[in-house]
Amino acid sequence: MNGVKIETLYEFVTLAEKCNFLESAEELFISQSTLSRHIKEMEKELGVVLFQRSTRKVTLTNYGLMLLPYAKEVLALQEKYLTKITEQLEAEKHRIIIGTFSKQDDVGIADMISDFQLVMPDVYVKMYWNESDDLLKLLQNELCDFAFMRELTADSDEDFIRIPFAEDNIKVFLPRQHPLARQDVVRIEQLKNEPFFMTEDSSLTSKLTMMLCHNAGFEPDIMLHGSKQQIFNMMNKGIGVTLLFKNNYVDIWDYNTVALDLEPKAFVYINLVYLRGRKLTAVQQKFLNYVKTESFPRLGEGKGESAKGF
Repeated sequence: MNGVKIETLYEFVTLAEKCNFLESAEELFISQSTLSRHIKEMEKELGVVLFQRSTRKVTLTNYGLMLLPYAKEVLALQEKYLTKITEQLEAEKHRIIIGTFSKQDDVGIADMISDFQLVMPDVYVKMYWNESDDLLKLLQNELCDFAFMRELTADSDEDFIRIPFAEDNIKVFLPRQHPLARQDVVRIEQLKNEPFFMTEDSSLTSKLTMMLCHNAGFEPDIMLHGSKQQIFNMMNKGIGVTLLFKNNYVDIWDYNTVALDLEPKAFVYINLVYLRGRKLTAVQQKFLNYVKTESFPRLGEGKGESAKGF
């Protein structure tokens, strides 16, 4: 016994309620012969007779009476899960999932999204933070619609499309009592003999620090690889220097620290990234168009030399 198709169960319930093949066939938009064949196949599959047939009407047998409430229950469950799926699909049409590299709004991303929702109040936007490599995986697996990421390039590639949203400059962070703290601008060569604090080896700031130092002709003396919190705690004691992005989620004013411009200037792009070839919903396309419009005033402000040029 392989079971009965949902469509055949629906035909069975319709015939059980009307007790007439012709009327049932008309309601089902099938021929009377097709309905009769389906019921016979169902009876053969179950191994029992479900209807007593006469020239004018049909009636349920004891087996038919036994099956009827279960058939109605199965059809009711089908209606429930189809309704649920339809509701979910409809909700997804009005939902946007956005990943971001920052736990806090340091470049106006949250403000821009808030403004977008004022224009599109029916849209539900879900945001969460993750590392850049993880964001790319989420985009690849279509678990995330868009991601704001710090990157060395704004160029699209065969996998992802990039829309430049803003730029972020590299700054020199050092203790307030440091001799260089009295300068407005610090040249990278002036840090040659300084102990460096760096974030994790795989971070973009660590990679850029190494590039800047190597291009200046020296190897940085790395005293600590740690979290930003650990780095600022150490500098609060008057030790070391670090290179970080200007728009950083650590509030430096809680520490005995200053942030100065770096020469040569270097910046990275903050891109809105999404999967190439992905079919966007109408709401997602409107969000993309909105970001393109909002990104233009943010680009070029304090622009220095692109880090990818090093």
